[in-house]
Amino acid sequence: MNILKRVFLYTLKGLCYILILYPLYFISKFFPRDKKMWIFGSHNGTFSDNSKYLFWYVVDNHKDKVRAIWISSNKDVIYMLRKEGYEVYYKWEPKGLFFTLIGGVYIYSSYTSDINFWTSGGAIKFNLWHGIPLKKIEFDIKVGKLAQKYNSSFIKYIYMFFFPDNFQKPDFLLSTTKDISRILANAFRIPINKCLEFGYPRCEHFLWDKDKILEFVKQKDLSSFDFITNFLFKYSQVYIYMPTFREKGENDISKAINLEEINEICKFKNVLFLIKQHPSLKSCQIPNFSNIFTVPSKNDVYMILPFTDLLITDYSSVMFDYLLLKKPIILYQYDYNDYKNKERDFYFDPKNLEIGFRVSTYNELKTLLNTNLISSNIDFQKYWLNVSSVNQKILSFLLDFLNINNSLI
Repeated sequence: MNILKRVFLYTLKGLCYILILYPLYFISKFFPRDKKMWIFGSHNGTFSDNSKYLFWYVVDNHKDKVRAIWISSNKDVIYMLRKEGYEVYYKWEPKGLFFTLIGGVYIYSSYTSDINFWTSGGAIKFNLWHGIPLKKIEFDIKVGKLAQKYNSSFIKYIYMFFFPDNFQKPDFLLSTTKDISRILANAFRIPINKCLEFGYPRCEHFLWDKDKILEFVKQKDLSSFDFITNFLFKYSQVYIYMPTFREKGENDISKAINLEEINEICKFKNVLFLIKQHPSLKSCQIPNFSNIFTVPSKNDVYMILPFTDLLITDYSSVMFDYLLLKKPIILYQYDYNDYKNKERDFYFDPKNLEIGFRVSTYNELKTLLNTNLISSNIDFQKYWLNVSSVNQKILSFLLDFLNINNSLI
């Protein structure tokens, strides 16, 4: 796209924001809000992450107290959820606009744009977020492309105009421990008492026994149930590789690992090697191998993780979630210096993390995969204060808050 065309399109977009969307946001602050109507959404219109699991819990257990509505910009997601009997609307259809203007609580996993920023003015905003931060986030980012977004003296204001949802402060932000709350409070520029250490809804089932988890998966996600029972159970063990997001957009798995050699190792051990590519990157085409398989995008990896035996990741927050399963973790950080200096700095230096086994070369990774790994005895309470009844704790807090603070709704 040439420069003139981009300038023209951004000018049109700016006019739309000034004439329509910003007035809508201003008006949304004055709509009467129904405190028993909770609006849910997740990033890029998907049905995913912490908001998905809390939505399921509220619908299944507390219909008498709360009307839970899912909002999406993805028409396939809307079709799927309506087919399953949930109340869901497209964000710009009349009903979608109406309910987002009168819904009392917004519950989301990244930003209010998961639902609709422009209608969020008068709602209570509860950000469930999407992971314990190892990498620096939001206003703490000082390295990489996103550093300009939050810390540039001029460019920041362009971002604030076109992406106001990224700068909107939540009323509450989900956390896992007091130390993590300190990080999140500083990153989001909110008081620490707005960070609630309840844990993550997407991980609550990690503590259940296998039969209960499998029944849960069967009830909620038949596609993942079939994937687990008809595919994963054929192998002695299942390894899963989950590399993190790269701002450069790179997603070439073959640069990090030799797929042919990994396949031979797994074949010998009757192991299935799963690859879960980051959802924010374009999928990389993986060649066909007997013992290597890419997790389909339609399958929820948090349904699958309890049925794996080893996690391989680099800087992804999934390492903290996987601690709850008490299984081996390999931190494969082959590009540590590049990542730290050009992509994103860290809150905790990955070199000093007492999590699993750290390797920095492919040969070290290969050597580890040829051994029988056992889980290191890590006290997950360093990262998780609460791990059970997470959904009920969040629900109880909101119900109490809304009852006590009626005058704010």
